[in-house]
Amino acid sequence: MYITHAQKLISLRASFILIAALNPYPYGFWGNKKPACHCNPLQVRKYLEKLSGPLLDCIDLQVQVQSVEYDTIKITTKFVSSHSMFVCMQKVVVVQHVYFGHNNV
Repeated sequence: MYITHAQKLISLRASFILIAALNPYPYGFWGNKKPACHCNPLQVRKYLEKLSGPLLDCIDLQVQVQSVEYDTIKITTKFVSSHSMFVCMQKVVVVQHVYFGHNNV
């Protein structure tokens, strides 16, 4: 990764995954059943132009998703305990060690 500021260039080693979210319209209602978006095309273009082209070029995967109503995602089932999650993760670690060896997995 390179950072340029005030005629200086700094090179940094970086290894990360960037996960970001963006509403495609200023008020976030595009494509929603309710409330309908009333933005005109000029407003939308100005909003999207706030993102620079070089930044968008660095994003490998872009996925558009619809909003979800709260009633469809609220938890109605019983919770899983921390201990049962820990036991499950221990099993995953064992499988990874078998598959990848002991290379700092």
